[in-house]
Amino acid sequence: MRKVHGNDSFQRINYLYQISKYMAGKNPALSSYYGNLIINIGKKNVLKMFCNTCETSKTFILDKDGERLLWLERPEAVVEVIA
Repeated sequence: MRKVHGNDSFQRINYLYQISKYMAGKNPALSSYYGNLIINIGKKNVLKMFCNTCETSKTFILDKDGERLLWLERPEAVVEVIA
């Protein structure tokens, strides 16, 4: 098996996803907790985005405070909310 950077994180996320799906019918609160753990593990890793048009990649390193957000996630990016 080839060594992959962050393989332990991928294995942990995979395990938590499987146990979350298994527990969804039996204990929804515990399933939700496992889902939140998956999100937290994913945030600790590096976020990579790929452009399908020019086939380039952009890497964003996430801070603990969440200061480095994508433009779409910032409040000033919302021009108008139509309800």
